[in-house]
Order: sequence, then structure tokens, then C-alpha cells
Amino acid sequence: MTDSADLPAPLRESLVRLAGVRIRRMFGADAFFVGSVLFAFLAEKGLVLRLPGALRAEALRTGQARTFLGPLPEGLSGWVVVPYDAAADALIAGAHDQAQGLARSAARKKRRTGRTRRTAGKGS
Repeated sequence: MTDSADLPAPLRESLVRLAGVRIRRMFGADAFFVGSVLFAFLAEKGLVLRLPGALRAEALRTGQARTFLGPLPEGLSGWVVVPYDAAADALIAGAHDQAQGLARSAARKKRRTGRTRRTAGKGS
């Protein structure tokens, strides 16, 4: 299952109803973004989510998820696989909330960098 149209309806609705979610193809499957931040993508064995530390630890401890061992670039961590039939709204919301925070942080950083460049050029 690599296309969100093939997802069970409740799971698809959980993903697309979240604020600011965009769907793009990545890794040959549908991937879910907030701004430029990837927070979930579809894999054959389940929904792959990037979870914040405490939520990730709890999901692994309770068996809701297992560590994702797929082909991710070095330095990316926090990814877990949740079977499609066990994907919970709380896990999806946690991944989305973290992505929103990262997207806001990246936008602030980009704005500061832009202002710094303009200001630096005027004083010279």
C-alpha cells in the first residue's frame, strides 16, 4: 500500500484533515508534509511516522510501533512503523504536531536570515 487512496478511510481522514498537510510522492509512495517537513509516509508494512521522543518511546514500549529500519539518510531518527490497522490518531497527531513546530522554526529562521542579508548589505 503506497497510495493514500488505498488507505482505510478512517486512517486517510486522520492524515488529510490535519492543518497544512500536503501529500507528495516520495520513496515511490505517498508522503505527508507540513510545509517542507516530512512527518509520515506510506510503506508496505505500515505507516511510517516521525514521533517526538516520549511518544516514540511509549509507542515502542507498548508494541504499537516498531523502529523503522528502512533507507533513511544519516542523521534522521525518531521514525517508527505503525501497522495500518493499528495506526492511532494520537500517534498521527503527535507526528503532525512535531512537524508543525519544525516547520514554524524553519520559517522563522528563513525570515531572520533574509533580514540579516538585507540589513548587512545596506550598511556597507
